[in-house]
Amino acid sequence: MAIFGNWTPITFINTTPPAIDQDALNDIEDWIDIADEENRKSQTVNFEKIMTYFWQRNINEIENFSAASEWTADASSTLSDDTTNNVIGSNAVKLLESDNVASWVGMSRNITALDLTKFHDGSASTTADLIMVLFYVTDITKYTLFQIKLGTSNAHNYNYAWNPAGFSNGWNVRWIRKSVMTTTGAPAWNNITYLRVDSYSTINAQNQYFTLQYLQMIRADPDFATYTNAFQEYFGAATGWISKFSVYYDLFSIIYDEKINKLGTMKLVPADLYAGLHIYCSVLSFQGKFEIYSKLAGYTNSIVWMVDATNYIECYVNANTFYLNAVEGGAATPTSIALTNSLLLNERVLIGFEKDGDVVRAILSKNGETIKILEYETSIADEGCLYLGTQGTSAWGLVTDFAVANNVGNLNIYNEEAKGPRLIRLSADQTYANNTMTAIADFLIRLKPNRIYKVEAIINAHNSGSELADLKTDWASSGVSLLGLKNCVGSETTAATSQPNTTKNRCSAHALATAVRYEISASTTYVAIKEDFIVKTIQAGAYINLRAAQYTTTAGAGNETIVDDTSYVLVTEVFCEK
Repeated sequence: MAIFGNWTPITFINTTPPAIDQDALNDIEDWIDIADEENRKSQTVNFEKIMTYFWQRNINEIENFSAASEWTADASSTLSDDTTNNVIGSNAVKLLESDNVASWVGMSRNITALDLTKFHDGSASTTADLIMVLFYVTDITKYTLFQIKLGTSNAHNYNYAWNPAGFSNGWNVRWIRKSVMTTTGAPAWNNITYLRVDSYSTINAQNQYFTLQYLQMIRADPDFATYTNAFQEYFGAATGWISKFSVYYDLFSIIYDEKINKLGTMKLVPADLYAGLHIYCSVLSFQGKFEIYSKLAGYTNSIVWMVDATNYIECYVNANTFYLNAVEGGAATPTSIALTNSLLLNERVLIGFEKDGDVVRAILSKNGETIKILEYETSIADEGCLYLGTQGTSAWGLVTDFAVANNVGNLNIYNEEAKGPRLIRLSADQTYANNTMTAIADFLIRLKPNRIYKVEAIINAHNSGSELADLKTDWASSGVSLLGLKNCVGSETTAATSQPNTTKNRCSAHALATAVRYEISASTTYVAIKEDFIVKTIQAGAYINLRAAQYTTTAGAGNETIVDDTSYVLVTEVFCEK
């Protein structure tokens, strides 16, 4: 704020009032402008508080492609869930060419009526707004057309076709204004009940495919009408819509990820991009905290403070290494530190990014990891802006919250500290056909060092065939010690009105690694099993992992033991009073 001293003070001197002239009035106007600028720069931006507003006012989700079973395949088409090429939610839908004949390859589904004349909150959408589709393609040379249709049937719809020659092998995002889409028959934007995705293959395209990931409507950018902008606020009829955050390159959107049950923003199709989504302007010193979920194991997006294209500093995770990369006058000086434990798909990580004078600092925190700190003393003397960016094509990160201020002090983001138990859900049924213990990948739970945790597991299980199979469980672990014992409760009874079987009712306490048997009847109704215990962590890399198997191997199809996907684990950090 030294700029306040750059002109002659407008004050009384020896009881003489200042002159009311052009110079004095210009100085007053300058002072007001600078005060307004400094007040604007001193704001604290809390993303989570306004993200829901953006989602309601600027977005209408059309389809998340969560299950292939919801779609009907055309001839020459094979549908399946794609969990490999999947960056939003639990699944994407793979549309595969099943033969070598040049032909249409397509899928369609009926949906509950969707009104695309409105956004989520009911505010009006015009035909200037855009439809966005995110997809993956294996080989663009094997297709001559890719199109989407929205309407009431294949005869009545709005549609648009792209030439895949303009795509890239791998991930692609395309958007089109509603007014530019072709109208076939008599569809209505306020009554969309039918979705269709088509492609046309060349000969010898067998086993090539498109994977569909996300489809939504987004409000048009107020300044660049052929682009989207999900980050707008309404300022009345006279002013209209104003961008809260500016999208500088390509497409950022607000999406709902059903895998983690949270809203977030991400760049749809990462690339080398240091200035993507502009989130804070013109600061020398700042503090920022960012909550990110990795959408490709080992990677996050980047956070960037930038003056210009040759002077910027960014931090990010790439291939399980945490980087702070300073570019000064075009020369890069990277510093890095390897993560103790690999960053898992859909794992939450907190990144602090701050600049205090000349010192820039990046801090990473996640479960099972000692805090990672990188520091660098920069020679960049100018003010810069903060952006969300992406370092390379693998930089898939969903930013679910951030807070930024231009002072270095105590700055919290939503859920930075424990607001309640961590909930870890089982993503799919687990099937066991022998008595060899198998780790449940979803229930690999990483824990911070030097903490105490209460763990409560609810396991829903049944024998699909023989009553003799039953279930056994134990917990693998590292870097933890059990405080007390593992408490185990379960009963063979399945009917809600039945009394527990007194000879087959488990109520006991054991060591963490002890395999515990649970008697389960041959029934399609699931038995509830509860295990709870308290552990103390003693080192970085601490984890616990629930394992399961049949107690007695019961061979033959239809005799498996099933742990249902309704099972879950609650993990709560606690403190010891005595």
